[in-house]
Amino acid sequence: MTKVAIFLLSGVEDLHRTAAFHALLYARDLKAANVDVQFVFDGAGSGWIEEWSKPENRTHKLYEEVRNSGAIAGVCDFCVGHYGDKAKAADQGLSLLSESNGHPDIARFVGQGYQVIVI
Repeated sequence: MTKVAIFLLSGVEDLHRTAAFHALLYARDLKAANVDVQFVFDGAGSGWIEEWSKPENRTHKLYEEVRNSGAIAGVCDFCVGHYGDKAKAADQGLSLLSESNGHPDIARFVGQGYQVIVI
């Protein structure tokens, strides 16, 4: 089985909106194609959790679809504290990833055979 890990680092600024949306879209499409997908909110990308969890956000339905599919591996513990809201991540049922000095360990994903995409 093909395995893909998508790390979303693009922040919530308008400049990055399209990149972030497409990262989520790719996760949904890969999951629908029976690819083992692990989506990681990292860096400034952790700010999207708060944005996409709002029902009025136009990407909310896609976010909920991906979240409910089990494709979200988690969020960077350190970065969500800086760029986002740890309580909101917890409310969304997202795991805090901190294996590498408070950050997700990308080597773990590579070691498990994941192709890594950073957006």
